[in-house]
Amino acid sequence: MPKDLDVRVAFLGSTNRPILLESDPVRLARLHGGLRDAGIDVVAVSRIADIEQWPSNTFVVTDVDHFTPWWREVGATSVIVLANTRAQGIVACQNGATKWLQHNCTARQLIAAIDSVLLSEKQGVRGHGVAAMIPFPERYRRGFVKH
Repeated sequence: MPKDLDVRVAFLGSTNRPILLESDPVRLARLHGGLRDAGIDVVAVSRIADIEQWPSNTFVVTDVDHFTPWWREVGATSVIVLANTRAQGIVACQNGATKWLQHNCTARQLIAAIDSVLLSEKQGVRGHGVAAMIPFPERYRRGFVKH
């Protein structure tokens, strides 16, 4: 088993499956396929109305149009927002999202973000702050990270 999977196995061992909510059916299929291939079993839906069980002790990945702080209130431990712009991503994080990615991210980028969130949860870190949502090279150039 790849080293990064141990975090996923421990976290995804609950009976509740994570939710992938993406309104674009092509993007939903692409991301769902990538997650499935990586061994991450999610409930993939294009509308909130299609969710049969609210997230409990698991994470949610949602497009910015379906993001609400309510995800945390109903039981999601983390919320990754797929945002169209950096500004939308930062606003989502200021309103309770754990992390944000560009909406057109690859499945590989989403998997890396999920692994990062799961590792932080395992280590007991809650919320990464707005600076953590900015891609690393940009954080470095703007002086968020000091040597």
